[in-house]
Amino acid sequence: MKKLYPLILLTGMAGGMLAQIPNPSFETWLDGDPEGWTTSNVAAPSVFQVSDAHEGSSAVRIDAFTASGLTFGGTVV
Repeated sequence: MKKLYPLILLTGMAGGMLAQIPNPSFETWLDGDPEGWTTSNVAAPSVFQVSDAHEGSSAVRIDAFTASGLTFGGTVV
């Protein structure tokens, strides 16, 4: 069991690293998605372009939605 602790720790750290978007501005959008990024809009539209940007003229907004009593959020990778 003690051998699993490092694996659990590394998995948790990797999941935490995926939570931050390295680029705060999304200037170019194609077909509803930011250029160069993969989104979860295929399953359900939850990633949107907004003009309330920290830098530049566009930003991304990710909405949460509920399906079958479970809450899901969009993804941008």
